Amino acid sequence: MVAAARGVALGGGCELMLAADRVVAHAELHAGFPERKVGLIPAWGGVTQSLARSTPEQAFELTSSSAVSGSAFEARVWGLLRPDDPIVMNSRRVLPLAASTARDMIEGYQPPTEAPLTLHDPATGALDEGWREASPTDRTIVAALAAMLTATRPGETVSQDELMRREVETALSLVVQQPHQERMRHMIATNKPLAN
Repeated sequence: MVAAARGVALGGGCELMLAADRVVAHAELHAGFPERKVGLIPAWGGVTQSLARSTPEQAFELTSSSAVSGSAFEARVWGLLRPDDPIVMNSRRVLPLAASTARDMIEGYQPPTEAPLTLHDPATGALDEGWREASPTDRTIVAALAAMLTATRPGETVSQDELMRREVETALSLVVQQPHQERMRHMIATNKPLAN
């Protein structure tokens, strides 16, 4: 699968982009995971694909910060784009290049192999250490992300399928809590985050 990414790819859109074998991106792409501000986590493969493309520390930062890239070049630095994902300057070239890239991949296509993902070593410190002064809802969200990305024993790895299962489990545990529902309702009503 090839993603043609231009404009904005946030939340689920970013997760769909990351599920692709290759991404053709417009230089002015704004991508990221704003889910924390809505009381959620990226739960359609966002945490898993972030870890598959970077380190546990970078994956935690990307999925917890709610930061949005200012360009495709910044998205590449963050690990949202792979080093060989093409970035084009003219937005009208994104879709044609994505289509030709997909055609070129058809013959002999093999799905990418999924290597086990290495989790964060807790001996080096807690991933969510810097969030002690955050709001209670933010602390709950980042603690859940940190727990998903942290090993319970030295050298622990996890499969992509298992980490995606954990994403769904974690998201469901958050969405039923009142503070998270308040964030969601507030965002729907005002289009602004609630800092509860």
